[in-house]
Amino acid sequence: MMRPRCAFPLLVVAIAWMTSICASAMADELRAANIFTDNMVIQRDEDFVIWGWAKVGENVSVSLLDQSVLVQADTHGRWDASFKPIGLGEPFNIKIKCPTKEITLGNVVAGDVWICSGQSNMEWPVRAAGNP
Repeated sequence: MMRPRCAFPLLVVAIAWMTSICASAMADELRAANIFTDNMVIQRDEDFVIWGWAKVGENVSVSLLDQSVLVQADTHGRWDASFKPIGLGEPFNIKIKCPTKEITLGNVVAGDVWICSGQSNMEWPVRAAGNP
């Protein structure tokens, strides 16, 4: 009796091929890393970097308040723009541009960013803490 041939190797090759096509298509489009969004807080009074991806070799302009940086995507399509410290102030926008696309991140503020972990009570919402 003959055993049926497994289609698994063909399926793996097809998935790998489709993934590489999707990844290369995504790398060709201007985008910022997922941590950069509307309504974000940037640590005040500290240098900071905004990064993302674009077409290889493409010029990317990133501007906020009175600062503007022009960078070029590297051989992997990654770009990063360094900025001087920003003090407390009103909300502002960050504009990220290349020749074919523009991204605007709105309602960005400079303030204190706290990262807390390790205690079970940190999962409580502030409203559950009660009044003193």
